[in-house]
Amino acid sequence: MTETLVGRGLMAAGLVLIVVGVARIVSSGDDPPAVVTAEAPPADSAPASTSGGASSSTAPSSTSTSTTTTTTSTTTTSTTTLVVVQAETPEDFLTVLVDAFAAGDAATLFARMNQATLDRYGSAQCEAYAATIAGMAQDLAFRSAAAAPTWDYTTDSVSTPIPDATAVEVARVLNGQTLIQEVHWQLVDGRFTWFTDCGDPV
Repeated sequence: MTETLVGRGLMAAGLVLIVVGVARIVSSGDDPPAVVTAEAPPADSAPASTSGGASSSTAPSSTSTSTTTTTTSTTTTSTTTLVVVQAETPEDFLTVLVDAFAAGDAATLFARMNQATLDRYGSAQCEAYAATIAGMAQDLAFRSAAAAPTWDYTTDSVSTPIPDATAVEVARVLNGQTLIQEVHWQLVDGRFTWFTDCGDPV
């Protein structure tokens, strides 16, 4: 009796489970189908391009700006002008001496004395001598000039060899007569200097 009741109870429970399972299947079939919504691509993204039937996506391009700095070097060329001073000619120096004598220009006569004369007689004695002879007109005319490799400057029994001297031939008018005389000068720094006897050697 008890076993019969248990068996019936199990059968009833199984029937209930079957009914519940069928009901779930039926109710699941009535559920509306799921809808998958695809999001639209962002407005700023580039459209896909098609090449050769295959689709490809183009990534957003980025623009880079580069700044180029140009350095310009300037070369300044300086030009040096060389001034060539022409050496004094014997004719020019003769004119300087004649004019200085005639004008009483003792300063020029003294300034143009050769260093050998100053060494022999002393600057003070030669300057005083130039003052005494200035104003004495010298009627001299240039005739010719020639190099004298070595000339002996001799006065008052004292002699000094002068290298690179110039022998100058001049014509002097004295007492109505023309005398040919040879004098010697030396070119120093482009200007001629002369030799004389200033008095007594020091």
